[in-house]
Amino acid sequence: MKYVDDPILAPIKMILEKKRSGLILDIGCGEGRAMRWIPEEFQLIGIDPDIRALKNAKQYGSVVMAIGEYLPFQDMSINIVLMEDVLHHSNSVERCICETARCLEKDGLLAMSETVEESPIIKIGRWLYPYWQGNKVTHGFKTSEINQKIHKSGFKISKYEKTGLFTFLIFEFAHHIRFLQKYPCIYYNITDYTFAKQPLDCMGIIVSKVLKVESTFHKFMPKCSAHYIALVEKQ
Repeated sequence: MKYVDDPILAPIKMILEKKRSGLILDIGCGEGRAMRWIPEEFQLIGIDPDIRALKNAKQYGSVVMAIGEYLPFQDMSINIVLMEDVLHHSNSVERCICETARCLEKDGLLAMSETVEESPIIKIGRWLYPYWQGNKVTHGFKTSEINQKIHKSGFKISKYEKTGLFTFLIFEFAHHIRFLQKYPCIYYNITDYTFAKQPLDCMGIIVSKVLKVESTFHKFMPKCSAHYIALVEKQ
């Protein structure tokens, strides 16, 4: 059988390749979109400044109303940090990364993803409308800039990858488009096809083929990247 491989969940997969248990802090957890897919062997804490979103996230683990620049945790008290599409909303990117480093134990892991502006479409889109789901986009990056900020904060990048624009959009926007609710393989529960291993229907097979074509194209056109995913270790 074939299954859709959702790149939005890649940071969680990177964690599972290294760890099978531990305390995970999800910075900017929102309504718990990522928390819901983390195995029960892990302890979970999610933080977010939106108290309404936290009400939904608390069904997946403990939640705290806080922001990444001021983490309410002791030094070296966290095993793993998950940070998905957070830095471009932060008030201070450097402080957010430094606070993460402070709270992580030695050799702790940071699994992260970010929208990057190698793709001119992303850059133009943000210039025209600098918001995402009602939250202002305060920073823009290229991959090299993110890597530099990570290294400066005492992290070592052990693995990173990039995806193209279509791959990013089909997974990120699918659950916002009412029409796509007819096709569960590309609606919000597309993640079911990654972790629950549900077989694809016809539409899912088409999407899977298109993503494969773009993946091949992206190897030859890396400057068109739209999404950055990395696993880094605290040194």
